[in-house]
Amino acid sequence: MTQLSYTNAHDISSRQPVGNKNELSAPGRIQELIAKCFMQECDEKERNELDLWINKTENNKTFYDDTVSVLNDARNALTVLNFDKETAFDKISVRIEENRIFRRDKAKKVKRFSILMRVAASVILLLSVGVAYFTWKTHTTDKISVTTASSEIRQITLPDGSDIVINGGSSITYPERFDKANRTISLTGEAFFTVRPDKEHPFIIKTGMFDVKVLGTSFNVKAYGNSTDAAVTVETGTVNVTSGSSSVVITKGESVIFDKRNKSLSKSKNRDINYKAWKTKQIRFVNTPLTKAVSTLKNVYRVEIEADSNILDNKTINADFDKQSIDFILNTICETYHLSYAKNGDKYVITGKK
Repeated sequence: MTQLSYTNAHDISSRQPVGNKNELSAPGRIQELIAKCFMQECDEKERNELDLWINKTENNKTFYDDTVSVLNDARNALTVLNFDKETAFDKISVRIEENRIFRRDKAKKVKRFSILMRVAASVILLLSVGVAYFTWKTHTTDKISVTTASSEIRQITLPDGSDIVINGGSSITYPERFDKANRTISLTGEAFFTVRPDKEHPFIIKTGMFDVKVLGTSFNVKAYGNSTDAAVTVETGTVNVTSGSSSVVITKGESVIFDKRNKSLSKSKNRDINYKAWKTKQIRFVNTPLTKAVSTLKNVYRVEIEADSNILDNKTINADFDKQSIDFILNTICETYHLSYAKNGDKYVITGKK
């Protein structure tokens, strides 16, 4: 273990030539340069400035070597999955205390204690910069985002082994590696989750409207920003949905609806048999109003379908579709009800039979 030398540490901050602007004149500047160069964030001018200072005295070189050793300890600790910043600081504090006892001299106790405190503060400050930097880098560079096109469906596997199928026009953001407390991701749009069980690390989905918390289950989350409401539907297991101070627990066969207008959660039995048809492309209509059937098709195939309400009103449909194309389904509906449809750009338009 590297021993920090405190006996002549005062030289670092006090033995600076007067009147030379190229010299380092304050401990804060020294700490800043060491930290920046250690993290390879300094430019050539700063590197030369630090080298000049290091080579000026043996005390400067010793201080630099010992400080880099401490920072290396911090970086190595941060590479461990279960890294605890408080533990790292405690270890550094213990090192400083051990060195204080080792170097203590009764004849110069007061003077050296003052020097110790000053250097200890400098080292802790420098360590703080390193920990803050590496933590920031972890949280800003280890995020992975997956965004789907309007008609695209993608399947991904998270670092913990959980599987997600993402509907079109959606976005998922998750860390490259989950931390030791929980497994948190964010979602905009719709996705079906099959979460790997882990009682010690809850799985949390943040949508901006509500949070979903589970331990291990399968469920569907629909949270498009442009829809009037959002929903969570459970296929297996138990899910906790929270929004503000409201909290609802749902289990297999249940749903919770989030009303954007009054920001409320309402729990009910799931009555939407097609809630995951966007994923399976298996659609069932049982005495379904044609207006609702068209709305389901728009969500399943992520397409725009336009039709005058008077064409669809007072009509119901009974039919099962299994992985057929949107054109096949629309053609079937139109033939049944003596209608016609055409594709206009990216939009389907249903009209009366000509």
